[in-house]
Amino acid sequence: YISLHTADPGDTGLNELPATNGYARASHTTSTGWNAVSGGSTSNSTSITFNAASGGDWAEAQYFGIWNDLSSALVANFVAYGPLASNITCTDGDAVQFLGSASGALTITVT
Repeated sequence: YISLHTADPGDTGLNELPATNGYARASHTTSTGWNAVSGGSTSNSTSITFNAASGGDWAEAQYFGIWNDLSSALVANFVAYGPLASNITCTDGDAVQFLGSASGALTITVT
């Protein structure tokens, strides 16, 4: 699951966007949804799409996170995070999407 964060989430997933105006983590499978790792990097091979904002805008996102579960309850483990290349503001009626192509993908590099 992919999350969006208003500030550095640290090692525990802090600063996730509030679960208001339609925001929820986006599901993305690990078995077929990612390109092969090359040079310590991978990117999504299919689109990652969040719910559309509804009832108002979301807070500005500066980071993404990766979780093993949709819930923010104790069963969810925060796996990794990183800064977004540019901040994202999702306005009412729009949806955030990381395209499954080189120009619009979420690229993750482990160093």
